[in-house]
Amino acid sequence: MSVLFEKTYPRTVHALVERFMKPEMRGAKMEAWLFDDRPSRFAAEMKLREAGVEARFRSAYKPLLHFFLEEVDSVTLRSAAIRYPRHDACVQNRFLLETYPLSALLPGVDVTFAASGKDDFHYEVDLLFADGNSENHRVFAPNRVHEDFIGETLVSPTGWLSITHHGRTDSERFETSYEKLFHDTISAIAAHDWKHGEPYFDELNIAVSLPITDRRLPYDEEGSASPKPCTRISISRCSKFSRKSPAVRSGIVVCNRARSYRKSAFTMRLLQSGSKHVRLPQLMQ
Repeated sequence: MSVLFEKTYPRTVHALVERFMKPEMRGAKMEAWLFDDRPSRFAAEMKLREAGVEARFRSAYKPLLHFFLEEVDSVTLRSAAIRYPRHDACVQNRFLLETYPLSALLPGVDVTFAASGKDDFHYEVDLLFADGNSENHRVFAPNRVHEDFIGETLVSPTGWLSITHHGRTDSERFETSYEKLFHDTISAIAAHDWKHGEPYFDELNIAVSLPITDRRLPYDEEGSASPKPCTRISISRCSKFSRKSPAVRSGIVVCNRARSYRKSAFTMRLLQSGSKHVRLPQLMQ
C-alpha cells in the first residue's frame, strides 16, 4: 500500500500557550475559540494566567451548549430565553440545531428558543435565577462563510482569536489544526486520481485518533460534546463523488473514531481497501 499524503501539525491550544508565554505578552487579555476539550483549554488558561496573561479558551464546537455546561450555574437557574442567529447561506434552524440537547440537560428550567432575526453569529441569552437575579449574555458562535471544493457556499464553525494588548484589540478568524486536518483530508480525497471509474473503491476506511477527552452528556444517545470529524469528512466525501455522477457508486465508507492514548499524536488515516493507502495529518499534542 502506498502513502499518498502525510503531515504533522502542532495542537492549536499548545501553539497559543507558547505564543502568549513570551515576556512581551504579559498584561495582554486574550480569548480563543478552539475545538479542544475542556481539560486542555482549562490547563492552558491556568498556565497563561500564571504568566500574567488574562486568558479564556472557549469551545468553537456547539458554543452555546458549552456556555451552559461551563459558565452557567444550572442548579439555581429557573429560566433561559435564547434567541439564535440565522444566515442565508445555511438552513434557517442550523444554529437552533446546534443547541441540542440543551433543553434535556436543564430539567426544571423553562427554556425557550426564538430566532433573533440577525446573522451576526451570536446567541442572545436571558437568564433568570432562583434568587431573582437575572443575567444577559451574547454568546459568540464563530463561523466563516466560504466556498467548498465543489463551489458551494458554506457556513462552517471556525477558530477565533481576540487579543487586547497595549490599548489595541484585534479580533479575527484563527484557523485551528483541527480545521487544517479536515481540509487537508478532503483535499486529498478530491485531488486523488480515482482511475478505476465506478465504483471508485471497495471500501474507504476513515480512522481518526484524537488526543482529547470526551465530555459525556447524561442524555439518551448523545454521549459526547466533542466534534465528530469522521461525520463531516464522510458527508463531504459524498459531495465529492456525487459531483462526478448523481447516481455515483463509490463503495463503502467506514468511519472509526477513538481517543488517542498516545498523547503525542492527533491522527487521521484513510484506507482504500485493496490498493491505495492514504495516511493523513498527525496533530501533535
